[in-house]
Amino acid sequence: MKKIIGINLIIFFGIFILLEPISRFFNLAGLMGHSQNTYINKGKNLHALKADNEGKIYNSKYYTDKYGYRVPKPNFNYSKDKKSIFFIGDSVTFGNGVLEQNTFVGKLRKEFKSLNFINSSVPGYNIPQFTQILETINNFEEVTKIFYIYCLNDISGINQEQEVNTERKKINKIKQIKIANKLNVFLRDKSVFYMFLKGALTDPSERYFKYEYNAYKVKSNINLLENFLTKVKDETIQKNIEFKIIIIPYEFQTRNNNCANKFMNPQRMVTKIIKKMDIQFSDYSEYFCNHADPNKLYYKYDPAHLSRDGHNLVFSILKKDI
Repeated sequence: MKKIIGINLIIFFGIFILLEPISRFFNLAGLMGHSQNTYINKGKNLHALKADNEGKIYNSKYYTDKYGYRVPKPNFNYSKDKKSIFFIGDSVTFGNGVLEQNTFVGKLRKEFKSLNFINSSVPGYNIPQFTQILETINNFEEVTKIFYIYCLNDISGINQEQEVNTERKKINKIKQIKIANKLNVFLRDKSVFYMFLKGALTDPSERYFKYEYNAYKVKSNINLLENFLTKVKDETIQKNIEFKIIIIPYEFQTRNNNCANKFMNPQRMVTKIIKKMDIQFSDYSEYFCNHADPNKLYYKYDPAHLSRDGHNLVFSILKKDI
């Protein structure tokens, strides 16, 4: 029996090794790892990107400034003679898997050379972390506008466990198996074939969306969002800074007829809150849904991160607000 198992494992890994270069040649999927020195721990439930650093996230090079914010090159300096546009967001705004110059913030930077563009976004951040980011705005000269790029997972993982989510529970059980978890982390960073196989067989876009969808059933999450937006609005009014929210949809929402059904309820809830608070906003969901091929706007087999095409679409719309 052991001999048979050993032979089967050899065959399996042989096929795996054979299909890896084929998967890379045809670009069947994207890697989802990051460099070991990417993050630093800043206390309970708070991490940050290491300042004055360079590395890779989702197999794309990135650089950070002295604040740990993404910039186009090492030793990048903001001009004290320019007005500044400040971005708040998570990994979607950071641009996982896309070179800085091809992200919508990077493209704005190239388009409007008379302005500073400050990308304070950090992968893995949500509302509690965004609140602390607000305190760093005073580090920059003449911030005239703040754009908050809202993604559906911004209230994720806070009080979500109150909701039943069978699929997520299964995933968490697997993650608790140390060997399986370490293998998954390793393969996410190294194997295109693994990411293709995992994406094709498990549909992570649908799975993650349905997990986030449950977060909007938890009243305390909605209250947290309202409190955060109130804080931002009050601070921006006090400092005479224009504030606008941009809503980005999940890939699963842009499929077939999903744009017109219950799966758009999170956007409806968020826009209702924003309108009640009289905050400027734009929901880009319609632009994504009306695209000829919405799937191409996202990183391959990814629920929310944008591809180069996705960043270009956001840039083409957002530049009208600059």
